[in-house]
Amino acid sequence: RLLLPTVLLALLARHAVFGVDEQHTFQLSPTSIAGEEPDGSVDDDTGEISPNIYAVHFADIPVPPNTQLVLATLKFRTSTGGNSGATKMITWDASTHPAPLDSTNFNLSSRSVVDPSLEWVLPAAGNNVLVKSPNFAAELSPWLYNSTTSGVPSLVFVLPTVSGWSYSCELMRLNLEFEVTTSTTTTSTATTTTTTTATTSSTTSATTTTTTTT
Repeated sequence: RLLLPTVLLALLARHAVFGVDEQHTFQLSPTSIAGEEPDGSVDDDTGEISPNIYAVHFADIPVPPNTQLVLATLKFRTSTGGNSGATKMITWDASTHPAPLDSTNFNLSSRSVVDPSLEWVLPAAGNNVLVKSPNFAAELSPWLYNSTTSGVPSLVFVLPTVSGWSYSCELMRLNLEFEVTTSTTTTSTATTTTTTTATTSSTTSATTTTTTTT
């Protein structure tokens, strides 16, 4: 009796998992701050002057590899709040490695900044209230990722003051959230097994099994 070959084929199985998301969140404190008065004089003790421009420096911005920036916000705590509808402009030094904040006259207003500036419409807030900006990740992202080609970037925000509002730059925070997308691929072993059983008219039988593994 001759049995037709029985073929057990374990097909090549390729299992790929894409879009395994991880998040890296950073809250950064200023490295240095400065304020520029209308006459161009600059002081790093912003509590003692009435500047019309603030600058807030965040050094060594962490940018994890293979990431997408999904959140960027500034937040500060008011000293004196104001009414809703006031507009604060958010912009930053266009250089990836900006000059330090020092006492040189017009050190802040003379800087080249990214264009356009972003409008931040402030809510009504009283004294000692935490205020957070809208998410500007889409605007910051191109600058940030282009900056990593020349080393670790730094950010100097150049922020005009808003009439009726005051706050401590030392307490300003930059919040960044990055999403990391990885892909994991596993491959199983492909096994093909062929079994043939042959029976002769005599009392002797032979079984041959061939296994090929790739």
